[in-house]
Amino acid sequence: MNNALDYLEWRGDLSIEAAPLGEVDLFICSQLATPDYSGIVHGIDAPIPIPEVSARFFENNEMDVSVLGVLQSECVLPMLSVLPKYPRFATASLGGYVLKVDRALEEQFSAVTVCFPDGSVCVSYQGTDDSLVGWKENFNFAVCDFVPAQKDAALYLEKIAKATAGKIYVVGHSKGGNLAVYAAAHATKKTQKRLVRVISFDGPGFQDGFFEQKGYLAIADRVFTILSQNAMVGVLLNTAGERVIVKGNKKGPIAHDGFTWEVKGDRFVRCSSFSKESRFFDRTMDSLLRGLAPQERVDFIGGLFDALYATGATTITDLKKLKFNQVILIIYRFSMKKRLSKTISIALDAIFHQERNIKKLRNAPIGDGSLAAPVSRIEAAEAHVPSPRLPARRAPVAKLPQAKKASVKRQTPRAGQTLAKKSPSTPKTPKKQPSPPPTSAKVGENAPERKNYRKENV
Repeated sequence: MNNALDYLEWRGDLSIEAAPLGEVDLFICSQLATPDYSGIVHGIDAPIPIPEVSARFFENNEMDVSVLGVLQSECVLPMLSVLPKYPRFATASLGGYVLKVDRALEEQFSAVTVCFPDGSVCVSYQGTDDSLVGWKENFNFAVCDFVPAQKDAALYLEKIAKATAGKIYVVGHSKGGNLAVYAAAHATKKTQKRLVRVISFDGPGFQDGFFEQKGYLAIADRVFTILSQNAMVGVLLNTAGERVIVKGNKKGPIAHDGFTWEVKGDRFVRCSSFSKESRFFDRTMDSLLRGLAPQERVDFIGGLFDALYATGATTITDLKKLKFNQVILIIYRFSMKKRLSKTISIALDAIFHQERNIKKLRNAPIGDGSLAAPVSRIEAAEAHVPSPRLPARRAPVAKLPQAKKASVKRQTPRAGQTLAKKSPSTPKTPKKQPSPPPTSAKVGENAPERKNYRKENV
């Protein structure tokens, strides 16, 4: 299977002028926001060529993917190391790098801008990093109209727009995809006119009210969400823009890695619908969230991350060192409500033990199973099939009053009196059913015998 790295081998020798930026090029730009360029890339007014960025980065960092965290792709650093070999990206520069992590505000935000020789720029927002702060901000999408990183993303886009004059592409992977769409929808009209394409690569969606805003409607025809057939993050909430499902060779959380998506030519290979694993996760999470009141959702997220912080971990890498059962035990001890504890454990089980759950659901009905076309939340709710792991509560059945048993008095014999013994009752023999008349006789031939036959047995 060919991926984005194979695409570089195939088309890396062509300049942007010879072949315009495509969706795979923009995915590579989204991955350029992953590494930490602190001390290397600075303001947008002084961008650094990618070959120089790559050389300076690996002066201080070895080819060790663990520095990015367990949830980041293993292909990001190899990609950064080989980009200087290909004229398509060797002539580009990086500028405007920012990094912000604030646990008090529950915010993790980072972005970088790729500048091309033709004057066009690609604003790239970093996805969720390895920190628990970033992952809690991801969960806040389900209960908040906006998160702090979205506001910073909108301000960043306007800053880049004022410092440049060419076409603008806006992209992001994971949470970065959500930030890309939000920033583009809240940009000024002048900036929106310069937007060529806005792509969210497997990013979480939005709540219903977002799609009714004028800013989003002005750019809706230029917004795309590209996600794997085995997606878990991209199926959360409502998808922005045109949804494109592509083939991937990994399942579970690893399917979030865009380098596991199949590439053919200058685009990702399309797929007609989501996989069974993706639909199972979507139904499970939808069932959990729909079963909680708004305040319970807030408690659910708060309780989950308070419990995770109680382990002493600050990153997903730290959590990986703990056994899954240990994490579940801590969650049960920390959560104030037993119902929320069970909800949290089911959510984590759906994420990390999908393969085991899918084996249990081989023959389970999953509705029409088609998620290829976007549907409204009302239609999704109407077509929702409760997960077999979360059986619906049964209505209490009223107990009918039972009839009192008749009390039987025991007869005691008087002086000089004996009780007559009941003779044992003989079982009744069932009446022998008459055998039907012979079928070989002609119709009407045995009519008199049939009458006599009936009289004898009355």
